[in-house]
Amino acid sequence: MRKAHFPGFDPYEHLQELIALAVAEDVGSGDVTSNSLIPADLRGTAVIIAREPLLVCGNEAARAVCAAIGADALDYKEAAEDGTAVKDNETIAVITGPMRTILTAERVLLNFMQRLSGIATYTRKLRETMNNKSVKILDTRKTT
Repeated sequence: MRKAHFPGFDPYEHLQELIALAVAEDVGSGDVTSNSLIPADLRGTAVIIAREPLLVCGNEAARAVCAAIGADALDYKEAAEDGTAVKDNETIAVITGPMRTILTAERVLLNFMQRLSGIATYTRKLRETMNNKSVKILDTRKTT
């Protein structure tokens, strides 16, 4: 993860807290459907593909979700780095590991990726629309 811009502020610590809350809400005590229907030893691959042109953001969060849910069981490989503009149907990342674990992590991981990529894409769109290099776009805690 990148270094914090503010002394004393560790974004990774806050990311871990946010992921823990998201996992508790979405997964709870486990993925009952996957645990009931999918053999424990079945391995597989999931591919995250863009549905529309976007600016990729959230690989670090996705990797942290994989670690939180699957420990070392999931292998997350980004095909497009954060900040990369991708076209529709372009691969963003590939996840391999136990299918149960992939499916358990899927929703939380995609929620982070969609939200962060959406913000990054919209911010870039605003920047391009303004076409004024002297204007700075800033965030506040009251924007969402």
